[in-house]
Amino acid sequence: MTIKVCEQCGQEFRTQATWKHFCSLACFQKALRWRKTGVGLRTCNPWAEWRQWRYGRRGELNTLKAREEFRAKCKEYDWKCAYCGCELDETTVQRDHVIPLAFCGSNDISNIVPTCRDCNCSKSYKSVWQWQRDRKRKQSTQQGRLK
Repeated sequence: MTIKVCEQCGQEFRTQATWKHFCSLACFQKALRWRKTGVGLRTCNPWAEWRQWRYGRRGELNTLKAREEFRAKCKEYDWKCAYCGCELDETTVQRDHVIPLAFCGSNDISNIVPTCRDCNCSKSYKSVWQWQRDRKRKQSTQQGRLK
């Protein structure tokens, strides 16, 4: 038997179930109603808060300051892809997170580099060293097939 605190009303309750988050059915239904309507939003799902935190961070990249910082970063790289060195312009440049958001990377400008679409899409959520390793393997297998 463990003592837990209800996520809705804050009252302590005893339970044997590890998954239980509410002291009563009424508190659970209130939480569901709040979640559906958005009034006094309080989630009964801890993943919902994580998703809001994780995906809400993407909005940080659309601020005027972030765009100016990214243009400065592109000038620092001479408007070339950080990975393959191809020429970029305002329409072809993409942001890539050196440490992906999936691995707790940040949207800080020090973690973002300008890349071309091909490099950004092929890198996906991998770290730079994983992506380069996989890319070399793929190239070596393709060269082996050509021989």
